[in-house]
Amino acid sequence: MKLLGKIKTYSSKEIKNSFVSVGFECVDRDLINPQECYDALRDSGIKYARCQTGWAKCEKEKGVYDFTWLDDMVDNLCDMGIEPWFNVGFGNPLYMKEVPNPTAVGCVPTLYGEEATEAWISFVKEVAKRYIGKVRDYEIWNEPNLLHFWYPGKPSGEEYARLIKITGKAIREVNPHARIGGCTCSDNITEYFTFADDMTKNLTESDIDFFSLHLYTKHPDEENSYQRIKYIKTIFLKNGLTNVVFRQGEAGYPNCFPVPLEKHTLIPKSGQTSHRQCATWMLRRYFIDKSLDMEISSYFILADPIEKPYQKVSEIMNDPPRYGLLEGKTYKINPAYYVLKRISTVLEDTVPSELYISLRTNIDELKFTQKILHTYTKNGSPIYAYYIPTYVADEKDFDYKLTLEISNYETDKPIKNPVYIDMMNGDVFEIDEIDNVRDHISKFKNLPIKDYPVVVCDKSLIDIE
Repeated sequence: MKLLGKIKTYSSKEIKNSFVSVGFECVDRDLINPQECYDALRDSGIKYARCQTGWAKCEKEKGVYDFTWLDDMVDNLCDMGIEPWFNVGFGNPLYMKEVPNPTAVGCVPTLYGEEATEAWISFVKEVAKRYIGKVRDYEIWNEPNLLHFWYPGKPSGEEYARLIKITGKAIREVNPHARIGGCTCSDNITEYFTFADDMTKNLTESDIDFFSLHLYTKHPDEENSYQRIKYIKTIFLKNGLTNVVFRQGEAGYPNCFPVPLEKHTLIPKSGQTSHRQCATWMLRRYFIDKSLDMEISSYFILADPIEKPYQKVSEIMNDPPRYGLLEGKTYKINPAYYVLKRISTVLEDTVPSELYISLRTNIDELKFTQKILHTYTKNGSPIYAYYIPTYVADEKDFDYKLTLEISNYETDKPIKNPVYIDMMNGDVFEIDEIDNVRDHISKFKNLPIKDYPVVVCDKSLIDIE
């Protein structure tokens, strides 16, 4: 294949329609300096940013609100063509006695009595009123099914539904056009599904518009990950919530573990992670989420939250795992940032499709090897993606060449000038070995395969530099 150049990427303002989001979390606890992030955000191509509203940072004196820091974030994002969406969560020590951390992370106002609940309602109304026309989506609380974000007490789907109902009602009293959402983190599966069932039994369709799944897994393509997503949707349908749309609201893969964390769910068998592993994981996650027709897919996190020690309810992490697109403190750009730029560009305006795709090979060892295949359309033209889902930590490089077989009957605009895009480094190649069979089947021969999604599409769908 002939190397044509690199795929050209675009800024967030230049990209019009994309489902790519990034987590701009932890600014509420001063763990990230947002001023150091804006230049990278502007050029990233993302269209959404998940922001936390920080009650304890906004109200340090009872009844007196200071939204200066949040105004700065929202206004900068909107100016860049990025839509902020709010995670409304965490408590305030002003109204909660003996909280286990200084910003009341994970401390639930409805579990602290009437004064705390009323103060919470007043706060969310102020937030909703202030950002009318700038913020549409309000996700209520963060990972309420986990102990370190639900204090005091044991996580309860019923109690979480109550929090969604009273908070959503308060927001909509001020902004009737606001969309209300919830979220969970897929941790212990049995408890996770029970929690979701209890929650949805206590909600109606008027209470909730979207639901965020926090899909932290070692491999996005694990079979049980797909089944988990399908089953959570089934629970919603069973309990009458038929109009709720789903998004991947927070997930990532660390590029570095500064200190051993034996119980961390994402530690690979080698005990080590890397920037390549992080980028491989990211590519798989976004292409899968697009195939699952997720409304939004959000990567955790924009920058490593290490300006101060990271605190949950009672746990303090002085040296947490590094997920950031930007390094903490230095704000140096990491390799995954450039991969996300390419994802934002390639998946702009795409929709998942059920197109015919087959990978052919004469290599015996590959004939029965699992291969993940994704198909989409963009402006009526097909996009194909494929990879071998090896263990992410193995960082596999393959010498295999395969034949991609597709049908030209299924789209309005069949591929006329096929190109191959390496999503990891951005290289674009002209596909020059083509066999057209009876005018409706095309075979693109001698294509490389990777352990991360690579893309075949018509040259007209991208720009090359």
